Amino acid sequence: MNYQRRLAAGLIVSALIGSTAFGRQPPGPSGNPPPQGPYLRTPPVGQPTSGTQADGGVAASLLRTPVNNPAPAYPPDYSPYGIPYIESPAHGYLSGVAEVTTANGAYLSQVQQARLLQSQADMSKLDLRVRMAEQQRYLKSLEPTYEETRQKDIYNAINRSRNTPPTYEIWSGKALDAMLVAIQREQRDGRKGPIVPLDPVMLAHINLTTGTTSAGVGMLKELKRFQWPLPLLDDAFTANRNRIESLARQAVEQAPSGAVDPRISRELQKLINGMISTVKQKVDDYSPTDYVQMMRYLREISDSTKVLQDANVSNYFNDTYRATGNTVDEMIDGMTRRGLTFAPASTGDEPYYTALHKALVNYDYGLHRVAAR
Repeated sequence: MNYQRRLAAGLIVSALIGSTAFGRQPPGPSGNPPPQGPYLRTPPVGQPTSGTQADGGVAASLLRTPVNNPAPAYPPDYSPYGIPYIESPAHGYLSGVAEVTTANGAYLSQVQQARLLQSQADMSKLDLRVRMAEQQRYLKSLEPTYEETRQKDIYNAINRSRNTPPTYEIWSGKALDAMLVAIQREQRDGRKGPIVPLDPVMLAHINLTTGTTSAGVGMLKELKRFQWPLPLLDDAFTANRNRIESLARQAVEQAPSGAVDPRISRELQKLINGMISTVKQKVDDYSPTDYVQMMRYLREISDSTKVLQDANVSNYFNDTYRATGNTVDEMIDGMTRRGLTFAPASTGDEPYYTALHKALVNYDYGLHRVAAR
């Protein structure tokens, strides 16, 4: 709006300048100069006018001006120098160009500042990611490694086995394996414990394994030891029971040669699984105690027959994979050389496992007394 007003004023002044001298108005119709307008022409400072010559000039006129007179109103283009301020079209155009250039420069500067701020924000994000990664690595470093956890579990198992572990851990072979590891570590350092004798009859009831199966030869060591629980002696199980005993004897006779007929192993496993299914179907006909005994006995036979599928099955029926030695030290040394561990106890072998655990604890205690000297 201001620019349009200035442009209109410039056009008017240009027209006036084209018809008369700059700063003067054209003559009136009668040839006399027109009266001075209040805004187009102002006398120079100090020049008396017709209204002030008789009264002593401008000073006298100002002295006679009442104090309460309102100040005169001046137009926007008023100039105290007598010539009104007039903006030409060229000046307005150039002023507009200058304003556009200034605005464009300010815009480009704001764009660059925004880019700079965005770059700083991106760098802050990257720095945050780096710090988060460092924090994760630090927290990860506080966690124990897999090997540290494993060694801690072994250490806890050894301490548990040394201090009266539950009987089920002894009969499952878990406590015996923990003591085996503890004694083997001491033997690797060249330490020898006291002489702790072992009963050969007790060792005959200890099951060993190479780790390829969860159980050793178990009940197949002595086929005379088939001691079926009373509920399994019912007539409903007679046919399967007799067939299992017959096939087991055939397998044991073939085992020392190093190979067992696969048909025998498959039929044995099929008969055992059939008896297990029958027991589960008649679970309501048995007491909880009878049911547990029946299922445990059948599972032990099933685990024992899995040894028949091992390529080294012959070693389970000679002294290779059996516990041997007159002392604890000799038994541990033999198991270490052959890479054997303890397998779960078969039904009826639990007292022998408990006795062997006590012998291992006594030997381990003696090792620590020797090391403390």
